[in-house]
Amino acid sequence: MVAVSPSLSDTRDALAAEWARRNPSTPEEIAAFYRESEALGADLDAWHQTPERAAWTQFIVNVAAANKVQSVLDVGAGVGHDLRAIQDAMPSMPFLKAVEPNAALRKRLGAVESIEDVYDKEYDLVLCIDVLEHVPDPDALLAQIMEHVKVGGLLIEATATHDQSTPLHLPQLEGWEATPTLQKNGFVPVETLGRLVVWQRHEVETMPTVLVVAHREVCVPTIECLFELVGAGWP
Repeated sequence: MVAVSPSLSDTRDALAAEWARRNPSTPEEIAAFYRESEALGADLDAWHQTPERAAWTQFIVNVAAANKVQSVLDVGAGVGHDLRAIQDAMPSMPFLKAVEPNAALRKRLGAVESIEDVYDKEYDLVLCIDVLEHVPDPDALLAQIMEHVKVGGLLIEATATHDQSTPLHLPQLEGWEATPTLQKNGFVPVETLGRLVVWQRHEVETMPTVLVVAHREVCVPTIECLFELVGAGWP
């Protein structure tokens, strides 16, 4: 008998059924779901076999090779497809690290459970692909992730918008995106592929500060210009 790989729709249905059965609502229950889920690995395997996700992996490999990165941290590494692809393309890569909360997947990867367990301070490349929309406090996790990117280093990030067909995308995070926080902390977008964004970290202290001196009042165009600068990541 020939084994047939499950389709993404089948694995997603199984994952959604497990989520509905457990019905996690508190941050602790959500964290426990990801640690213990039995359907998560099959769903991630199926997702990585889709043309879109395969293109993402190749894009990530190309970015790593073009920038000659020597260290990679994958936060939410899942089944480890991206790290394995980087390792295959760059066999002399000295340092790869994975963070994966799911116990079964973590054992397969030799990963650590949480980003608090990452003791090496900074990396040339940090991956955080479709992770932040699944956690109750994405800003807190993003703050920790940013600390592990070297100055001049890269962060590849993708955050999905809330999708009713995927209950694991927390509805309370609908509309949340990482861009404002990253720009505020000196990260500049340098390349994109769909939802995948490559950010480069710069020293925030070197960014200029604007001082506006007004004798009586500041006109509307001036204020609009200032907000444009804030939107571009200026302090």
